[in-house]
Amino acid sequence: MSWPRAIVFDLDDTLMPEIEAIQAAFRASCATAFASDPTAAASLVDRILARARELWRAADTNAYCQCVGISSWEGLWGEFADRAGTSRLLRAWQPQYRALAWRRALVDIGVSDLKLAAQLAEAFAREARARLAPYSGAIDAVRAARESCPVALLTNGESSIQREKIAAAGFGDAFDAILVSGDIDTGKPDPAPFRHILAQLGTRAADAVMVGNSLTSDVLGAQRVGMRAVWVGGNIPAGFPARPDAVVSDVSQAQEAIERLWRSPR
Repeated sequence: MSWPRAIVFDLDDTLMPEIEAIQAAFRASCATAFASDPTAAASLVDRILARARELWRAADTNAYCQCVGISSWEGLWGEFADRAGTSRLLRAWQPQYRALAWRRALVDIGVSDLKLAAQLAEAFAREARARLAPYSGAIDAVRAARESCPVALLTNGESSIQREKIAAAGFGDAFDAILVSGDIDTGKPDPAPFRHILAQLGTRAADAVMVGNSLTSDVLGAQRVGMRAVWVGGNIPAGFPARPDAVVSDVSQAQEAIERLWRSPR
């Protein structure tokens, strides 16, 4: 076989920026609120990240969020539109979480202002949504791959939030199958999401390849079920328990890497 029967892509920080976009959203919202005091704005960015993480980890929903892959910053902007299970609990808690995180972060920099906290919560949500966009060349990379075989998206996170990202970034009709870990209440690197998406594609693990930015969630998880894995990254940390089958610096290079993989014996 000279080409895989299916290619599975990760979403966040593979096809579209997440960490970089979220950091920019925090900087923009805090800079607007403290336009005359850049030092306070920068300090507030640090404190909101810390306070949000602190509250998120202390919540009863933390174990589920860790399992599925829902971050504290997603709680600051996402809507949790799913009405069932833990998503319903997160939706009910979210207004309190957002308000408290921003209030505590402001107090940390010496500001006690409930109105400003509410304004910052709204501003950050707007700024985060404004940055839901694909990496340059990512849509073309998926389309090019789809010309040769079915392509799928396998992403960790809460279903409604991830699907909002998918639509906003222009990937709504780009895939033959999509699975969000929240759909099955289990996230990568657990074998279950990989097996679910392979079943949707009707493909054996040995005939499929995973493309993603996480050595643990994407590379190690895929290889454990028998898939090959292309890592969108850089230098592999010493002692990491798995080695990608190929490494690229950008998802636009994935197709060439996959071609090389399938030309060489396994």
